[in-house]
Amino acid sequence: MKGWSLETLHDIYMNTEFVAYDHILKIGESNPEFDKILVERGVRSWAIITWSNPKAEKKDEIFNEMMHRHLSRELAERQFYCHPAEGRGKDWSEDSFLVSNISKGEALYVARVGQQVAFVYGVTGEAPELIYVGV
Repeated sequence: MKGWSLETLHDIYMNTEFVAYDHILKIGESNPEFDKILVERGVRSWAIITWSNPKAEKKDEIFNEMMHRHLSRELAERQFYCHPAEGRGKDWSEDSFLVSNISKGEALYVARVGQQVAFVYGVTGEAPELIYVGV
């Protein structure tokens, strides 16, 4: 977390838009239209996870693309269904995956392996929450 205070990182996460299935998700805000899509697909729980910029340290595009491919393989090996997602800030974005039917513990493990500071976790019908990994 070189150069970032926890308070600053928290503010960044809370102001990030997470995009999946063409819907914008915000931490702590329900999205009934998004939930409808999840119900149609049989999704009970989900997480949005990236492996870009480990430890909240800015990396170049080539490195982040490589990490995204590694995350894709990790999720495939663990037999999770994933859909492309994205985290968007004012002047940045990170490729991510929306991982279907993953437990909070499994998502925590995957995020920790990718050296992430936090991830978004949701239960269909509830507002998404920010989970800190503790890297």
